[in-house]
Amino acid sequence: MVHSFWQWTMKKYLFVDDDGAFLEVLRLFFGSSPHVYLSDVRHVASVLKHDGPFDVMITDYDMPYHTGLELAKWVKQHYSAMPILMVSGHEKPDLLPSFVMQWMKKPISLDVLAWEITECLTL
Repeated sequence: MVHSFWQWTMKKYLFVDDDGAFLEVLRLFFGSSPHVYLSDVRHVASVLKHDGPFDVMITDYDMPYHTGLELAKWVKQHYSAMPILMVSGHEKPDLLPSFVMQWMKKPISLDVLAWEITECLTL
């Protein structure tokens, strides 16, 4: 069931994670429209061009083809205003770029993720 708060905010979130099961859980919690869920980092540029702008991007760190940090750097170069949150099964790196607003360790509670998204949008 869609969390009622997310229905009325009408914010757009871009979720990028190569774990299809995790994306499906996110979709069930946050709902489908207007959010976009990508399992392949190589499609981000096209989605941003055609479906953007997004209010926030939530990305995994460890993915095939590009890491979440590589993706975040590219997004900041082309869409500098979009906040970026990162989730990962890995520990937070010692040097995390300032444009990554939050690093969250998997497994993560969906309520905590929702709270972190709300926090980054109110800054």
